[in-house]
Amino acid sequence: MGLGESILLAVVDKLLIGIGLLIAGLWLNARLELVKGQIGLQNALAQSRATAFGVLWESTALLTPRGDDVPTEDACNGAFAKIREWYYSGNGAMHLSFAATGHCLGLLEALERRDSAAARKRATALRTQLKVDIGVYTKAQAKAPLVVSGFRSA
Repeated sequence: MGLGESILLAVVDKLLIGIGLLIAGLWLNARLELVKGQIGLQNALAQSRATAFGVLWESTALLTPRGDDVPTEDACNGAFAKIREWYYSGNGAMHLSFAATGHCLGLLEALERRDSAAARKRATALRTQLKVDIGVYTKAQAKAPLVVSGFRSA
């Protein structure tokens, strides 16, 4: 192989490396812009999301009694009306994560069936997911049992 061929191979090699780096740089820049956009949206929605979660939190309060008790029929009926209104008529549902949406719709289904035990479980799961979504708990903390003065969560 002559000097000319060696130079040509070196130039082609450097050109291919440069093109590869350019493509990687463009891809990384696009991903960075996407992440920056998502963070900007989260920041813009943070206050309204916290407010919406607060309304939902309050609406589920009577569905999670302490101990082995299940919510009363009145509590279930009232919660069904409030949560359904919040989900469908307000803008609350737009703030829910995919996981929280599943818990919320499952809760509405349990309430509609008048299944107090299932409603309690669904409400507890929803409330935990809201804490994860808003950043109060990590996913790992949400899975750990909570011990408070001799009371141990399920």
